[in-house]
Amino acid sequence: RSALAPSPGVAGRRVRARQEPLPLLLWVVLVGSLASCVVDFELFGFAVRGYIWVVTGFVATIVALRRLDKASLHYLVWAPWIILMLYYDLVERYPNALQRTLLMICPVMVGLAASTLSVNDDLIREFLRRCRQFAVALFVLSLAGAGVLFTLSLPSVTGLAPQAMTAALLANVFAAEYALGRREALYYWLLMVALPFVGLTRTAMVAAAVTLPLTLAPLRPLKRAAFAAIVVVVGLAAFLTPRIQAKMFYSGHGDISDISLGNADFRTTGREFAREEMRNEIDAKPWFGHGANAQEWFLEELFGTLTQPHNDWLRLEFDYGYIGTGLFGATLLAQALLAWTLGMKSSGPRKMLFLSGASAFVSFVLIMVTDNIILYAVYFGNLHFAIMGLAYAASRDELRGREHAERLDYAPRRFFAVAAQRRGMAKGRPRG
Repeated sequence: RSALAPSPGVAGRRVRARQEPLPLLLWVVLVGSLASCVVDFELFGFAVRGYIWVVTGFVATIVALRRLDKASLHYLVWAPWIILMLYYDLVERYPNALQRTLLMICPVMVGLAASTLSVNDDLIREFLRRCRQFAVALFVLSLAGAGVLFTLSLPSVTGLAPQAMTAALLANVFAAEYALGRREALYYWLLMVALPFVGLTRTAMVAAAVTLPLTLAPLRPLKRAAFAAIVVVVGLAAFLTPRIQAKMFYSGHGDISDISLGNADFRTTGREFAREEMRNEIDAKPWFGHGANAQEWFLEELFGTLTQPHNDWLRLEFDYGYIGTGLFGATLLAQALLAWTLGMKSSGPRKMLFLSGASAFVSFVLIMVTDNIILYAVYFGNLHFAIMGLAYAASRDELRGREHAERLDYAPRRFFAVAAQRRGMAKGRPRG
């Protein structure tokens, strides 16, 4: 039986899980994440997704401040990195630096707020049910937005990079669900793996495909190896299709060995030149960087339109140097290890949330190599940290419930011990 399913009832009948209404914060994150993927227009000169992350961050901050005493996320792990960013905003700030900093803090605030909620297994199951609905809606709306539903053919240009990032995150959730015994989660995982292929997002394709073989949830070694082999075979077959070949190489054909930044035929859409220029500047100030959001100002001065290097590791090196980049990497590793450790000690839905949250850091680190996922909080970060925050909240409530039960169990024993002592004193027996 799946560890995520409700307990069986009398005579083997299953008791239907009670539906728990989702808190406002989770609705804001889910609806905001989906809207950011499918709505693309400006309002009063700003993109709608900009309003969405601001509203999400505001709601999360209010929730966190109102219930700060219940916060259970390991926020101290993130404190050094956040302090470093705020320090750079004060002493070495370039245009739009504060906005970029708040964007990077927003997911942590969402996780902190989610960790203050009152959570039980029924609420987690309801959240996962909504995530499955979210996945189906994301897939259908993405196909409609790319015109696939109308032309019944896969286009060469889609603009589905944001949707592919979100799909990679959800693939981690369904991979962990499947590993913990929910077989139907495999269908949703396949759906999320297919979305980056439709969107022609190269790194997201890899990040989503490896979520099941590399999930941190317990999976039998033979089954893990089988899924890894299937991913490799299917991935090679997809790589050889004309559509992927045209995306990978200017000439329209190439081998795996041709995927190299030194290969002039490898399609980098002009970003490699920008990265070379940034690398030269990094060498000039390698340890402490040039300042908060300096790379955006540098690229805009150099190219006019290109403002992001589509490589978050390079971006961090340019702005915060080796020290800042190392601190960020260490923070990610520490948070992933903490979530994995707590997940392996948990059970049921809490275990799945912890392990899928820890596994998602693998996808996050991979996508950082070729995109600006740190700044795309509404596509990946907010939902990712909401998942982890829920796991922390459920773990906190379980621990407090266990302590309360122990106190209740101890109270009657203490009462009877005191009563026996008094009876002995009344009969003239020595105390004790």
